[in-house]
Amino acid sequence: QLRERGLDVVAQKAIGPYNVDVATGTVAVEVFGGGWHAYGMHRKRTPDRLRYILDQGWTLVIVWASANRWPIGPGACDYIAALAQQASRDPSLSGQYRVIWGDGKDATIPGLDVDDLARIPSRSGRQRSRARDKRTR
Repeated sequence: QLRERGLDVVAQKAIGPYNVDVATGTVAVEVFGGGWHAYGMHRKRTPDRLRYILDQGWTLVIVWASANRWPIGPGACDYIAALAQQASRDPSLSGQYRVIWGDGKDATIPGLDVDDLARIPSRSGRQRSRARDKRTR
């Protein structure tokens, strides 16, 4: 769908020791799906991984997706395409990140920082409590 929007796309783009799911221009896209990104070792290593990618000058988009709840659709592809065009014109976007749902709607919540990116943000805009996260690990 990104190629249909005129973008050059590289799947599994290597950025240092990491691979991102998709890259186009200076935008790296990570798809977090299936819920496992929010738990265990994956959650623990995600902040360092994402900080590294941002420090390399990429603009990062995290897409929270699941086949039944938040499937990746045209809205997410439109969002990524628009951001890629903007990033190609505006180098100040380098090192910034966005978090969206599979439908392309903003999933960023107040106070979210790179240390909390592995958390599944609630659709209502409220973070799950850390106590609940600890119980489910």
